[in-house]
Amino acid sequence: MGDVAPRDLRSPTRITFESEYLTEEARKRAEANVAVLYTPPDGRVARQQIASARAIADFVRAVRADSYGLPAQKQAALTAVQAISISPALAEGILTLRMTPGPK
Repeated sequence: MGDVAPRDLRSPTRITFESEYLTEEARKRAEANVAVLYTPPDGRVARQQIASARAIADFVRAVRADSYGLPAQKQAALTAVQAISISPALAEGILTLRMTPGPK
């Protein structure tokens, strides 16, 4: 007792030990290896997205207002919009939606 064992001893069960010090060192190394990358926002992208949203909204309004279009044609026109995904059920909901005037 109190001396180095003369031979290797094996544990009957497997155990693991997580070193907080080694884990923190690994985190610090990983953090130091991350390149600083910052891309400032591009105002053109926001303007393009707003313009696209407005164009889609205008198209939806035009399709809804078409008094000559059949419901199936209107639904097909809405589901054909490439910029967004409109399912047939959503297109039907858009076409049957009743608009109420907003507050004055």
